[in-house]
Amino acid sequence: MVVENSTKEGSSDQLSKNISTDNLVYDVIAVAPDPPDQDMREEPKMGEVQSDILMNILTWNCRGVAKKQFKSTFNIFRRKHNVGVAAILEPRVSGNKATSIIRSLGFSNHIIVDAHGFAGGIWVVWNNKEVKISLLVKHDQFTHCWVEFPEMKGFFGTAVYANPQEDKHQVLWEELKHIGRNMNDPCLLYGDFNEIALASEKRGGGPLDVNRCNRFANVLNVCGVIDLGGGGSRFTWKGPKFLHLDRLYKRLDIEVVNDDWRDTFEEADVLVLPRLFSDHCLILIRMVK
Repeated sequence: MVVENSTKEGSSDQLSKNISTDNLVYDVIAVAPDPPDQDMREEPKMGEVQSDILMNILTWNCRGVAKKQFKSTFNIFRRKHNVGVAAILEPRVSGNKATSIIRSLGFSNHIIVDAHGFAGGIWVVWNNKEVKISLLVKHDQFTHCWVEFPEMKGFFGTAVYANPQEDKHQVLWEELKHIGRNMNDPCLLYGDFNEIALASEKRGGGPLDVNRCNRFANVLNVCGVIDLGGGGSRFTWKGPKFLHLDRLYKRLDIEVVNDDWRDTFEEADVLVLPRLFSDHCLILIRMVK
C-alpha cells in the first residue's frame, strides 16, 4: 500500500453550483471546498506528459444514475478527461433500464452485474472503436476482464464493488487472491473495496478495527500489488456523523497494480475528483504511453 502521509480532508456540505467545461455549463450539485486549514494531497504533475495521455479509466460509486443530473455530470467528466472505460459502482439499477441509461451515456458496449434489489451492482462500459474488453470472470462483487487500449499493451482489469457487509468480504478476498496468484501479465484491481488497510486511511468515527485492516492488507500482499496512490482528496468516501463523534471519512476507493502493470504504464497516475451526487469521489486513472 502507499506510504502513510498526514494529509487530511475536511468535512463539506452539498450545495448548488455551476460546473463548466469549455463551452458547456451544467447546473449540478457539487460539494463545498475543503477549509483552507485542511491539506490535500498534491495532484500528479501533468506538464510534459500531457500530450501522451491516452484514454482514461473512470470509476464512480454513484447511487443516483437514474437522475437527469447524473448523465450531464458524467458527460462533463467523460469529455474533459477523455474517458475510454468507466466502472459505475452501486448504480442500484438493473435490466433494461440499466441498458437504456448506458446507451444514453454514449457507450455501445457494457458488462452488467445486476443489483440485488436496490443494493450493489457493477457496470463496466466502453466503445469497441476505442477499447477492446473481453470478460473473463463475472462475480457478484467484481468483473475480471482483459483490456486493450489502442497502441498499448493489454492488461487484466478487475473492477470491484465489495459488499458493505463484512461477512461477504471473505468470499471476495479469496477470489482476488486467486486472481493475484495467477497473473503473469499486467494487472489492475480498482473500485470500491469497502475496506481500508492502513490507519491513515480513516478519519473520525469510532475506534479503528485493526484486525479488519490486517485482513485486507494481507489480501493485497498475497495479490502482490502496490497502491497507485493519487492526487486530490485524501479520503474518497464521506460517511455518517454519529453522536459525540467526528464525521467519518475513509479511503475506500483504491487502485492497486502488480509490478508488471507499474513497469508497463510507469507514467500512469490517479486523480481523486470531487464528490458529486454521491458520498464517494470520482476516481480517474490516467493512462500514459
